[in-house]
This record gives sequence, structure tokens and C-alpha cells, in this order.
Amino acid sequence: MFIFGGQDQNSKTLNDLWSYDTSNPAIGWTRYDMEHSLPPPALYNTAMTFNNMHEIILYGGLDKDKKSRSEMYIFDLKNNEWHVNWLQQQQHQPTIYNHNLICVRKDMYVVGGKRDLTNHETQSFSMLKNVIDDAIDMDHPIYMRNAITNQSWCDVQFMVKSDNEDDHSQHFIPCHMFMIKSACPTFYKNIQSTHFPEIDLPIITNISAFHMSVVKCMVEYIYCGDLIMLANRNDFVQEMMELSLLMNESSQHAEVMKMCSRGHDIQLDTTINTLHHLDHIMKRALQMSVDDEHCNVLVELTNSQTGQVKGQYKVHKLILTKSLYARDIFSSGMIESVTNVVQFYDLTNKAFEVIRCYLYTGELNVGVDVCFEVYVTGLQYRMDALVKHCSCLIVSLLSTDNIVDIVQIADAYNDKILLRQCVVFVADNYLQVTQLEGWSNVSDAIKTMASNKHVSKQKKALSKKEMSKKKVKPKK
Repeated sequence: MFIFGGQDQNSKTLNDLWSYDTSNPAIGWTRYDMEHSLPPPALYNTAMTFNNMHEIILYGGLDKDKKSRSEMYIFDLKNNEWHVNWLQQQQHQPTIYNHNLICVRKDMYVVGGKRDLTNHETQSFSMLKNVIDDAIDMDHPIYMRNAITNQSWCDVQFMVKSDNEDDHSQHFIPCHMFMIKSACPTFYKNIQSTHFPEIDLPIITNISAFHMSVVKCMVEYIYCGDLIMLANRNDFVQEMMELSLLMNESSQHAEVMKMCSRGHDIQLDTTINTLHHLDHIMKRALQMSVDDEHCNVLVELTNSQTGQVKGQYKVHKLILTKSLYARDIFSSGMIESVTNVVQFYDLTNKAFEVIRCYLYTGELNVGVDVCFEVYVTGLQYRMDALVKHCSCLIVSLLSTDNIVDIVQIADAYNDKILLRQCVVFVADNYLQVTQLEGWSNVSDAIKTMASNKHVSKQKKALSKKEMSKKKVKPKK
């Protein structure tokens, strides 16, 4: 049995975690000692175990200021570590407390509870991809679709036949070795080198009997989950099913069969299964990066003052170029495009491993100790989606101890979303923040916004108070 947070006898909101072994009551209660302040103090939150009792999920609750929260945290019982488990599309994630959690297969349901002291609702979440079912984040599939359309950084190709029956020449569809191995081991085994000077990439020859349109469709499905059928080709569906069977990936083949069947309505479970399939592919790809399989870029973590390299990581160029900075240097003829070595300055190994995992899988498992480091790196190397999710975590950690530093970082990098949240925090804690030693170093523009917000809130509170007085009937 586990207990998190709550209040002590002095009404102080806590963030400690305790366990009690019901099979051995003599041991009593055991407290987990944490290095960091994650999650922040809360009460009226709800927790449950999942992943075969290896992890605890903690969601919602009230913070020390009695404001409802929307963060989700995961406690790893094996390593005794907390992680933030961000649902994509943060704006749809309800703030809630005093609720119940129910897990049905791979889905978690939030039942009942209170929002802003009045609202009640039920919301389903998919634990499969860490998304709310009605707000699936499409950043990764969109990027991968564009990459395969533009044939970016390809190092292998499918040999196929033309859709024009009068054209008997061979045609080629470029793709990526690590993606083929991650998604289709059968195809990967059939990759062959070629001695033809006009063909500069290895080829996969065992599908040369399939039409180009069919193979293109399957490649798009492998990369981003799209399966777009050609209505004017009677043999297209049959050929697609034959190709999926040849891939020898049973789960993949089953989903393709469903989507190819004209009588099958594509339901949400099919979409979720497809995302599940993409998730597995990208986790395999991440492991290939760790094992240095088919990697074509070396990332060096370098001290900007001394030039000393603190760490080296092999990655796949297709994935690293999710960073607009990396995409620009590889596309502009800079020295990095020749050496395939990229410098990341003043970044710890732990922070880069968090970033690498996010670039491959879309999962952001970041602790308080590296959150700001990951956030600033995302800003510097132009990883917009990463910045957005780090901002959400930073907002939940705002306090009078860090508000000045965060305001200055957000201002320096023109992060308007985080700045807006910082201004709200300052307005709510105006007297304490404006008396801080570093507040004088904040720009005048930010000071003015915070002051105006504070005055506006005071006026609204006063107006509300006056209205409530008018509603009180005088005693007879």
C-alpha cells in the first residue's frame, strides 16, 4: 500500500511517499527518500499501480495554493525514481482532484472528481502512446511523412516495377536502413550491395515484382501509419495484402488486412494499434542508436570554454534533423555535413539522453534536475515540440525561488507562452516576487506586464466583492 502527499497536523501540504507491507505489518511504514522535489506537494490526488505492479501513476490533485493540477507522474518502483509522463496536447489535459482512476487493459480512465470546485467529468487516456484519445499528437508522423516524401538522408532503396505496364525498367524507392531493420527484419535480410555505377545505394531485391505505388504506400505506412488506397486500381488491395504478408510481421499484417478490407470500418482501436506499431518501431530505432547500428552522425557534448568533449553519442541523421538547427547545418554545406559530427555545447550526458529519447519516441521522461537544461537546449537547437512540453513542466514548478531566473530565460529566448505563465505567477504573488533581490534585473516590459496583471486581478476581486455585498439582503 502506498500513500503520497496530503497534509500534516499543521495543514502543510506534503510531497512524501510512504509504503506499507500488508503481509508484514511488523515493518510498519517505510518512507522513500528522494533527491529532488518531484512531484510538488499535493493533496486530493489519486494514484494506482500499472505495468505489472512495477510503476505507480499519480495524477491530478490540489497544490499547496489549493489550485487543481493536471500533471501526471510515474514512480519507478524498481529504481525508486519519479518521472513526468506528459500527455500530448497539454491544453486538453484536465486539471482535476478528488477523483478516481480505473485501468481497463491499456487505457486509464479518470472518473468523477472536481475541477475548480464545480465541474465533474470522465476522460479516457491512452497509456499506449501517452496521449488523450481525442488529442493525438501528430508531430512525429508528420515529420516522418515529409522526410520520406523528400527522400531525406536515405541510404537504401527498394527495387520495384513501374505502374505503367509498358515500362519494363526497374524503379527505386529510397528509404533508411535503420527504419527497415526496425520495422521489417525480413526485408532487411534481403538488402544487397550493387555493383552498378548508376545505382549508388544498396537495394532490396525481393520485392521487385511489386508495383511502385503499392510499395510507396507500404513505406508510408511503416514510417508514419498512413495507408492510402488507390481507388482506380482493382489489384491494388490484393497486392498490398500480399506485400504485408511477405513482410512477415504478424501484427503489422493484421492491421493492414483490416484497413485493406473494404467492409471494415476503421475504428479508434485500429488507429491506436497503428500508433502502437509506430511506437515499437521507434523504440527499436532508439536501441539501434544506443548500439550504434546504421548510425550516420556523431554528437559530441563539448565544453564551450575548454573545448573538452564530455560525451559522444551515435544517432541517425533522419532523427537528429527533427532539430531545425541540425537540419540547417546538414543542408547548407557546412563542415558538419561533410564530417557528420555535430557539437552540442555545455550539455550533460543525462540531459542529452533525455533529448535523444524524446526525438526518437516522443516520450519526455525528465526530472527536475535536468528540466531547465533540456528546455534551454531545445531553444538553442530549435526543437519546438520539446520546448513546448518542457515549458509545461517548468510552469508546474514555478516558485519564488526560481521565478526570476525563469522569467529572464523566457525573455531572452522570447518564449511568449512561458512568459505569459510567469507573468500570471508574478501577479498572484506580486508582493513577494517584487521584493526579491534579482527582480530589479528583469526587463521593464516584463515588470509592466506583471504590474498591469496584478492591478487587473485586484480590480476584478474588488468588483466581485462589491457585487456579493449587493446581493446580501438587509436584515429587517
